[in-house]
Amino acid sequence: MTQAKAGPEKFDPVLKRFTIERHPLGDGNVEFHHAVSRRVWQTAAHKPHVKSQRSEGRIFELLLRDPAGYHLDRVNPDDEPTESVGSPEFVSTDHPGVRVSSTYLRAKQENETKYTEDRDYQITKEILESYAEVYVLSYYELNEESRTRCVWKTDDTVAYRLVNQ
Repeated sequence: MTQAKAGPEKFDPVLKRFTIERHPLGDGNVEFHHAVSRRVWQTAAHKPHVKSQRSEGRIFELLLRDPAGYHLDRVNPDDEPTESVGSPEFVSTDHPGVRVSSTYLRAKQENETKYTEDRDYQITKEILESYAEVYVLSYYELNEESRTRCVWKTDDTVAYRLVNQ
């Protein structure tokens, strides 16, 4: 999969290569984890609108095929993220058979803000009734744009193809 933040004139695309593994769905559910930390800081005091950022962590995305083609979706909960730590409640998403429990924390200091997203996803075979193919993309991503560094890389990439058991 090739992904870019903007057109090729501005950014080189990042190529993500996934190992594909079959993952059977039984009568229960399977779980996947998403955990990302992000830091945003002010680059120059005289330019308050110019910010640097670094995000790093384990990403969860869905690659879905329906009659209109393939769609890539970073699934978010329907509700607003909680401010509490370890919220065990699973809520529905826009995709049948996908529920998520999320924790979202924000810490602000003088010129820096830190965000932490921690999500657990439950997927049931109901998702296979809505889509012809479903892949769970799981990978580590590092993304930094600052005055000193510009890096965007992925590692430990696996695409789990969900199938009926």
